[in-house]
Amino acid sequence: MFDLRRLARTLGDQRGDSVVEVVLSITLTGIAFGAIFGALSGVTLAARSHTQNVQLEAALSQAKQALENATYNASGYTAPAIPDITVTYSAPLAVSGAPSLQSITVQVSVGWATRSTVVQKTIR
Repeated sequence: MFDLRRLARTLGDQRGDSVVEVVLSITLTGIAFGAIFGALSGVTLAARSHTQNVQLEAALSQAKQALENATYNASGYTAPAIPDITVTYSAPLAVSGAPSLQSITVQVSVGWATRSTVVQKTIR
């Protein structure tokens, strides 16, 4: 026959975890995972921003090089076609004191990020 008293003596104090212990362990585990995922999210955003900055700088360099070799026509300068990046040139302005120079603003943008620079170009 099955004796509950004998089973209780055999188990002794090993009756399991209390509700407070379970809630505390779940809370601490949640805090730890929240901190880990928050840090990973920050690293991902920083990497994405860095990649976008590198793309913008490369596009700006490519647009400046294209401008150096371009000739001005009635519609202005033709911007190079760079996938997913918008390139615009401003209308050339004469540089004061140097009639053979033009000042042109080159602007590249991807999404919300924009970079621009001013290029001095000799009139050909």
